[in-house]
Amino acid sequence: MAMNFSCLQLRNQLKKLGDYEYHLKKDVINGVTRGFTGFVVNPVNGSTVFVISGDNRLPGFGGVIRYADDIRDFHGYRNRPQRVGVTASTLAREIAELLTEPVNSSPKSKDVRG
Repeated sequence: MAMNFSCLQLRNQLKKLGDYEYHLKKDVINGVTRGFTGFVVNPVNGSTVFVISGDNRLPGFGGVIRYADDIRDFHGYRNRPQRVGVTASTLAREIAELLTEPVNSSPKSKDVRG
């Protein structure tokens, strides 16, 4: 399995790191949960990150996080692939780091539309 945790576990880890808004949902195919997708928003600065969990049908795919303009922006910016077997706490720290600054607000967060 690519990510062996649920969107609830990720949300609980993110709650420890900051006060964010969560728009995460399970991906259910034929009654089987295959992962989750959604957005995490920092309400203070408006920064948004799109999260796609890995899927055990795709070997080697550990999931992706990327900046988004808003919670309807599925196109997003540059993909940041995650290694297979990433933990909820590690992924939460990487998301929180992206949420510290809105996309393209500084050279540190400079990103391009993908």
